[in-house]
Amino acid sequence: MGLQVRGFGLIDSDPIIMISQDLAVPDEQRSAESLLRHAPVLADSLNHRQTALLSHALRHPGHGYTVASHKRSHQVTTQTARTDLLKLAESGLLEQRKRGRAFVFHAPADLGDRIKATSRS
Repeated sequence: MGLQVRGFGLIDSDPIIMISQDLAVPDEQRSAESLLRHAPVLADSLNHRQTALLSHALRHPGHGYTVASHKRSHQVTTQTARTDLLKLAESGLLEQRKRGRAFVFHAPADLGDRIKATSRS
């Protein structure tokens, strides 16, 4: 990772320096996220919340998602959060498991491959 000076300027007469940080992203992850953004089949069937969740899942394998966490993250109703997660599970992009009385949704280990397969269909 490296820092780069991207520019400089003034805000309220105070000098500022704009710095960006280059983050190393594995090629496989970058390509899967690119497919996610540009796959016509997925673009037509997923909303922005579902796309954001899948993008997060690609970057954080093994992370669990609940209706409550999705509701909180996107400030939506319980029913909207439940519908988003169930639709992803029905399409095979998340796996649904029961933990106590709640369901927890996990990204499968081969999520990138599933996204690629979905984009080709």
